[in-house]
Amino acid sequence: MNELEQASVNSVAEKLELDRTTAGKNLRPLEKAGLINVSASKSDARQHVISLTKAGYAALKQAVPLWRRAQSRFESANGAAKAAQLRTMLREIKIET
Repeated sequence: MNELEQASVNSVAEKLELDRTTAGKNLRPLEKAGLINVSASKSDARQHVISLTKAGYAALKQAVPLWRRAQSRFESANGAAKAAQLRTMLREIKIET
């Protein structure tokens, strides 16, 4: 999300490997918290686009260093090779729906 000005619900669902309905349900708490806006697309009113609010950008800015620190601590404790192996394995996991 932070890489784009806006993203469609469909593209977010695809990136997260979720169906559109599940992605939409998972986005609602973020919208209620004021972290994202969900609105009709200007080019196609049938589609919805997501954009970060100022509060969303602030939360992201605060979260990124914490995430990086957690990743660094994990890698320090387990080694770079095991951390890379785990990331590869997680990317390859498929869940039948």
